[in-house]
Amino acid sequence: MPIKKEKCPQCKKVKSLNRFVLGYIICKNCVIYQKKYREDNKEKLLKQKQEYYKKNKKKIIKKVKEHDKKHKKEKQIRQHNHYLLTKDKKKKYNKEYNIKNKNKIRKQKKKYNKINKDKMDALYRKRRAKKKNVKENYTPEDRQITLNVFNYECFNCGKKDNLSIDHHNCLNDGNPLTIDNAVVLCASCNSSKYIKNPEEFYTKKQLNKINKLFKFAKRLKKQLQRKEVNMQENIKVESIDATHCKVNIEIPAAAVDQKFDEFFAGIKDKAEIPGFRKGKAPPHLLKQYFGVKARSPVVNLLLGEYYERMIRQENISPIGSPDIKDYDPKTNDYPGKFGFDNSYSVEFMIEVLPKLDPTGYVGLELNIPAVDESKLFDGKMNEYRYQFAERKQIIDRGTALGDSIVLDFTGYIDNIPFEGGTAQGFVLNKLGSNTLIPGFEEQIIGMKPEESKKISVKFPDNYHAKHLAGKDSTFDVVVRSVVEAKPAEINADLALMAGFTSLDEMKNNINTNVQIDKQAIIRQKIDSQVANKLLEINKFDAPKSLVDVELDGLMKRISAETKVPDEFKEQLRKNAEFNVKRAMIFDAIYEKEKSIEITPDELDGALDEHAKINNKTKDELISALYNSKQMDNFVGVLRTTKVIDFIINNVKKGN
Repeated sequence: MPIKKEKCPQCKKVKSLNRFVLGYIICKNCVIYQKKYREDNKEKLLKQKQEYYKKNKKKIIKKVKEHDKKHKKEKQIRQHNHYLLTKDKKKKYNKEYNIKNKNKIRKQKKKYNKINKDKMDALYRKRRAKKKNVKENYTPEDRQITLNVFNYECFNCGKKDNLSIDHHNCLNDGNPLTIDNAVVLCASCNSSKYIKNPEEFYTKKQLNKINKLFKFAKRLKKQLQRKEVNMQENIKVESIDATHCKVNIEIPAAAVDQKFDEFFAGIKDKAEIPGFRKGKAPPHLLKQYFGVKARSPVVNLLLGEYYERMIRQENISPIGSPDIKDYDPKTNDYPGKFGFDNSYSVEFMIEVLPKLDPTGYVGLELNIPAVDESKLFDGKMNEYRYQFAERKQIIDRGTALGDSIVLDFTGYIDNIPFEGGTAQGFVLNKLGSNTLIPGFEEQIIGMKPEESKKISVKFPDNYHAKHLAGKDSTFDVVVRSVVEAKPAEINADLALMAGFTSLDEMKNNINTNVQIDKQAIIRQKIDSQVANKLLEINKFDAPKSLVDVELDGLMKRISAETKVPDEFKEQLRKNAEFNVKRAMIFDAIYEKEKSIEITPDELDGALDEHAKINNKTKDELISALYNSKQMDNFVGVLRTTKVIDFIINNVKKGN
């Protein structure tokens, strides 16, 4: 409310001032401005508060404690006074509500007592025992055991309705309800027994039988307790090596029976048995009729539950599906074995990710590779020159350097054709580009169209196919056609054909692309340096299944149709193993270093950039990544980039 006209301490104008929340007296305009400022700068103010709290945490906690000590008593007095003021009002309101809604409350109580009968009985027994100063620890599990032992019927008359648990020895004599002092009686037998001693109510035969049942109930309780302990210790994981584990799961009969009950409860409404309407067959007949058939789905439920529990318990990361011992889907309906008591056990092998603790990634020695910019420039310029080159088919002369030729050839080692050494209509875009093995292209210079020749070459010692490395070979070569490509001259015409307005613009564009390529080459070489050095320091085995998946991917990229030689596959396997290890070591560093994190803004920025490159909207790209299941790979590339940035920023000083 306006108080009086004074000078506002905020805007320093004479106005009607308002008392602000924190006790400051400022004008109305300043209040509105402050509200707007707080709304517009929420995040900024939050950060400021958090930073201030971090710096002055101890001081703030000290002040709060001092304030609490001073005002604790005052607060308690205020709360007590408020309670005294509102106490009578609350009582009055409750009385009026109870009188108005008497029937409604009764109905609600009856309904609750019906639904929670066991709970209410237990509460009633506890209250009774408390009045008699007797401690009772009779649990719902104990009640279930008692009912099972007495076969869910009144021990005295055999009725199965309106059953209750009775104290065998009377509560008035200080006897609590326990597993060996609980008898199942119907309501009428319980009321007729009342506070009589067992000798007065039961015959000698009945008393002997009760004592035997009590002993049986005790034994049953001990067995169940043992089973519960076994249920907690039923998963054994034995590590065979860094990437393989042997797992043995033993599930006790009680847990298996429970899963069977859950399964039959689920199919009860749909099950059809001869002699019964659909969904009306009793549970025990369902078990008899579908018992063996139900094992397969129940095993799936059990394995799903216990497999997840095993992963959580042992903190392991399985790869692929488990290899189950003695299980063949063609001959077996389900994996594992059921025991004579309906317990279940299964044994299998799983491949897991090795647990890595990476070291040596801080303070690495790295060398920045040199890149020749002039070579890159000439290469890009020559691409334009050959793209717009003047081409004509040659008939009257032999092949020369720079010509584009079509060849047929067959390779021999010891006069026997070798795999991968034959080709029909092979296109060599530029003679002299060293596309083929050393010495091959030099020997076909001067050959005219449709001319054949036998040439001899030696495979390099470091050739990727080991079965050919260092071996002498001969090739039958036939030149089918020769096309002369006269590169375009570097002038304004070339620039116009390439889509530029002038030669200078073309050169500037090439220079820009050269700088981008240079940075990419440097980054790529540094990345490979980092990976190689980390894998030298941190030695571990790559999981075979991940290597196989990576190898399949590499094979598909290299050749979709032609058969790849086995020796070349070995080299590809090494590359696949390197890729898997590289990804694993970078992931381990990402998990270890809490400072490395991909923020939502960084992810959005990467998605925007990628969407622009692919001429898509951001939403289209996201849906495409999720549909092709590539979103994890996309995030994985970002994580790797962040890790390498972290390593580069923490290289050895002076590097």
